[in-house]
Amino acid sequence: MSTMMKGLRIAAAALGRRLGVTVSVDPFASTAYTDGKRVVLPVLPMAGPQEQEDLFLGLVAHEAFHIRHTFLKGAYDGTPPDGVNRTPFIKGLQNSLEDARIENLGGKQYRGAPKLLANLIDYGIRAEWFPDAPKDDTTPGTLATFAVLYRYRAHFLGQHTLDTAATNWEAAARQAFSSDLWDRVLVIADKAVIAKTCHGPEGPWIAAQAISDLLQEAADQSQPEQSQDQGGDQGQGNSQDKGQSEDDSNPGDGSDQDQSDGQGGGQDEQDQSDGQGDSQGQNGEGQGEGHGNGSDKDQGQGNSQGQNESQGDGNGQNEGQGQDQGQGDSQGQSDGDQRDGSNAQPSGPGKGCNLTPDQAENCRQAVASGEDDIDKSDIADMAEQVLQKIAAGHQNENITESEPRHRVSDAFKVKTSADMLYRQIAGPLEAKLWAQAQEEVFTSRTGTSGIVPTALHRHATTGQVFARRLEGDTRTMAVKVLLDLSGSMGDTKTLGAPAHAVSAAAMALSKLFSSLGIEYSISWFGSTYSKGRDFSSAPLRQNEKWELSCLSGTCLAQAMNLAGSDLVYCDQERRILIVLTDGDADVVATQATDKALLNDGVDVRYVLLGDAGLAITQFAGDRAGQAPANQAGKALIDAFRLSV
Repeated sequence: MSTMMKGLRIAAAALGRRLGVTVSVDPFASTAYTDGKRVVLPVLPMAGPQEQEDLFLGLVAHEAFHIRHTFLKGAYDGTPPDGVNRTPFIKGLQNSLEDARIENLGGKQYRGAPKLLANLIDYGIRAEWFPDAPKDDTTPGTLATFAVLYRYRAHFLGQHTLDTAATNWEAAARQAFSSDLWDRVLVIADKAVIAKTCHGPEGPWIAAQAISDLLQEAADQSQPEQSQDQGGDQGQGNSQDKGQSEDDSNPGDGSDQDQSDGQGGGQDEQDQSDGQGDSQGQNGEGQGEGHGNGSDKDQGQGNSQGQNESQGDGNGQNEGQGQDQGQGDSQGQSDGDQRDGSNAQPSGPGKGCNLTPDQAENCRQAVASGEDDIDKSDIADMAEQVLQKIAAGHQNENITESEPRHRVSDAFKVKTSADMLYRQIAGPLEAKLWAQAQEEVFTSRTGTSGIVPTALHRHATTGQVFARRLEGDTRTMAVKVLLDLSGSMGDTKTLGAPAHAVSAAAMALSKLFSSLGIEYSISWFGSTYSKGRDFSSAPLRQNEKWELSCLSGTCLAQAMNLAGSDLVYCDQERRILIVLTDGDADVVATQATDKALLNDGVDVRYVLLGDAGLAITQFAGDRAGQAPANQAGKALIDAFRLSV
């Protein structure tokens, strides 16, 4: 079982370092997110199975690419540009386009990223985040958003486990919005995701707004065509229009009766009312050819003029063919809508889509979608429930972090013992390492093997033991010392206590590190984690913090995760973690953390006092050494000697 577990915290921290971001844990967060500078996870177990590693590493990679390509490492706050309305539909489309854009860019920069993201999608499929086909009650807004998302994930990013879903959702979208209109949607989307444009992170916002406008315009353009078709159907056959006007005069019975010739619905004529409802048409169409003893003239708010040209006898009766010419704006009153009986073609991006009434309604509903009408399309939002479930099972894994409550100046007895250990063990080791390093420098500069110690000064040698300049490459070292200060270690101020010995040895090592230019950091643990100063090669100062108190308990695995994370973010080529403890540990979590550190290039060494940690020796092998409690200080220095 233990071989199946993964050191998730160390693996996530190592991935974050490679991607150039910091990974942190906020137990109060609902899901993974980024603030533009760091990746924040609600929970990150010390160890977990392979599927949890797929989940967390995929989320880290996804959010890291948001930092690099969406927020531009804090240079852009992610707000929509001018001219873009942040509606739920536009936000959903923007997220679908932006996720595909950043994952494509990130995959080009980091070769392993596409595999991590593909593993995350596979995990999501097993968790049923991505349905293969839309349900019957899927809203038009959700349909459009996910059809775009699946298309680019499957066919552009190469996440082929979504091929079936992409095919089914796109087919449903073409049926709901028409194939012609959907092709136009994809043309706009491609410019934001695939094509190289100057918009950058603003491109998906602009494309989402354009798609929303396209759907709205296509729905609006279909309205006149449907009205015209209905009018044409009603106008077939013989029809009769009756109208009354205050300004019309009729020498007959005071009424005008216009009879059409059977083509009243197809005439290019237009009747104008005076805005007061003075004229009414039974069919809502223009007046046809008329018979009368004079000319009729309607004056309305549209300021239009109608002129009838007719051929007939001398009494002014219109016979045969008549022609009406209108100029200016016309306004007809028929349910408050403007009616145009002409065959004018619609203009704009949505013209010529020929939507059915149902398709036009789908377009309107998609554009007008509310927050509850669109399902979450962001991968982090999909993972929210899973993350909360994992967090519920790992609430006891966190360890309280604190700072040392004392200073170096308070450890007078410890300093006395440290000076003795330095003279006996650490000092000779320092001289040996210095001479060894200078020999390498001498050989690299002169091409001569062997060295005369008295001639070192002639070759510009340096005291920087691990700054090996070989062909322009500077190699450095960082060492993290993690000391157990649980109750069984005794009192730091008591001579002969293991806690006193290891504190003195750590202080002696700090002098060795600063002399050789090695960056180091010393921390302590028990039931809490007391972090010392950050990595530095400077000597210890009297006012620097140093832990002397008993921390009780032994939370080795938790402390190793925190100490290992500090090392993971170091840029030094050689990184060493030295752990000293006299207690047992959670073998599963400790082994998983140990393996994750080794995979990231960290050399982990264990100093086990007494009979403690027998399980650690089973997986650490010769990297773990045991020593009696009264030899704790010497054993700690020897652990560093063996690592170099």
